[in-house]
Amino acid sequence: MYSFAASSGPPAAAEVFINSASSKSRPGSLGSICSAISAIGAIRALQDLGMNVPGDVSVIGFDDIRSVSFHNPRLTTIRQPLINMGRIAAQCVLNRLHGTEGYREQIVVEPELMVRESTGVVCASPSTIRTRENKKPAKPVD
Repeated sequence: MYSFAASSGPPAAAEVFINSASSKSRPGSLGSICSAISAIGAIRALQDLGMNVPGDVSVIGFDDIRSVSFHNPRLTTIRQPLINMGRIAAQCVLNRLHGTEGYREQIVVEPELMVRESTGVVCASPSTIRTRENKKPAKPVD
């Protein structure tokens, strides 16, 4: 998986695929861990290179901004539960002010994968697939 800053997303994507085209080994997925905007730029750069998203490569962005569903292809993203995160933060502040709770080292919230058109089917061996049943459960937040 590759990671691009918002400002360098398209050029970095182009460089990765120009370099990999000469070696005949193209990566099958491209992740933008900074922003959905960077992923959208990377898709454009890939299309400019003649690549098909998701046919040749899958692209996933982070932060499910509203505009991602209006691009072609519509971007698969990881959505953060922002309303829930705000509620938890406010409750933590109130609890600290009232002295009912101390500092919490870690608070776990579960993001949501918003599958759209920028990702294709990936073939994986059964031993590498991680399902809800075999992952460690998150600690409750309340």
